[in-house]
Amino acid sequence: MDLKTLERTWRDPREYLFPVIAEGGARVLRAGGVLGVGSHGEIPGLGFHWELQAYVAGGFTPAEALRAATMGSAEAIGRQREFGSLESGRYADLLILDKNPLLDIRNTLSLREVMKNGRLYDAQTLDELWPRRRPLPPLWFWEDGPPASPPEGGSSLP
Repeated sequence: MDLKTLERTWRDPREYLFPVIAEGGARVLRAGGVLGVGSHGEIPGLGFHWELQAYVAGGFTPAEALRAATMGSAEAIGRQREFGSLESGRYADLLILDKNPLLDIRNTLSLREVMKNGRLYDAQTLDELWPRRRPLPPLWFWEDGPPASPPEGGSSLP
């Protein structure tokens, strides 16, 4: 993630097309259409939050954006009977937030805990909290530094 976000190019907000696209999406949604949320994997995890923010920047209410992210996404792929809402008999991974996203959609980033496959995790460390307490085991890529990273305490410049 650092490699993709450390350097940024500033652009005039008028150059972005996503508000216009989201505006059209809001019209489709309000006319009774189905709209889902997805991200393209540029930065896994964060891309989905940014997509929600783009929808709201284009005129969605936070509630409409959240509905598109849950029920709308399930319906868009034909799986609305399996997930998309909290109901008996459905699959339900969920996020527990510290702040209300209905007040500000950016509050979807205030993650406290994550429930996945019936297990509860600390959102900051991914340590399992329930049904058993245990730290996240080391992952295979933790020892793998970014490409061309300078040696510890040194500089990569000649």
